Amino acid sequence: MSRLVLAILSFLWLTISPGVPTPESALFSPLLLKNCWDKGQRECWWEIKILLESKGKYKYKESKTSFAGKYVYTILWTGCIERDQNDFILYHENSDMVQWEPLEKKHSADTKKSFETKKFTGEPSFELHYILKRGKNLHFDFLVKGFDIPQHCSAKKTYLHLPASKGNTDNPTDLDYDLYISKGSNNISICRDILDLGSGKKEFQWTWKREKWFGSGEGAPYLFHGHDVEVEVSVIRHAEN
Repeated sequence: MSRLVLAILSFLWLTISPGVPTPESALFSPLLLKNCWDKGQRECWWEIKILLESKGKYKYKESKTSFAGKYVYTILWTGCIERDQNDFILYHENSDMVQWEPLEKKHSADTKKSFETKKFTGEPSFELHYILKRGKNLHFDFLVKGFDIPQHCSAKKTYLHLPASKGNTDNPTDLDYDLYISKGSNNISICRDILDLGSGKKEFQWTWKREKWFGSGEGAPYLFHGHDVEVEVSVIRHAEN
């Protein structure tokens, strides 16, 4: 009965959700279920952990006021997968903000005064969309959602881009994130054989930088932001007794 209910939920989710990959291209269908670890009906399942660590900075200048920010954060995503005949189902368990340390400084050239704050109205938010089957590899498609900066009062706000996996374009400005990687790779893929081997892990690193002018001429708003990223993907096989 439980598998029948799960199948119905899977069908409804895939039917009403836009942008979900077809069964031919998707290895794991993203089902948002809280009770990930209720393994009563499973013969074999795999625990998945994604540890993402990042540090970055930004500079934003408008007229005679400048803003400089920096941040460090760590996110741990946990979930699991189980077999469903010739397919797999992905369960999302949790996404924990292990560390979040932001700082922004504001400086006015007119008043010569500086201010700083560690209180940010936004914070990084990790979203694993799905895992795709690409040849002999499993590709993880995820995005860390950003927020608007600067945090201090300013004439204009702009979006702070945070890490994304290769090919991910789900962001509010339709920016091609991959174009601004200056070092390393954000292609988060692991060999499918890892499922049969039992367990394993793989690490990924990259550096991302971008600068932008909002308009032309002297005094036009200017933005630079960049970040370094380290990602570790772990897969652990479990078998029911």
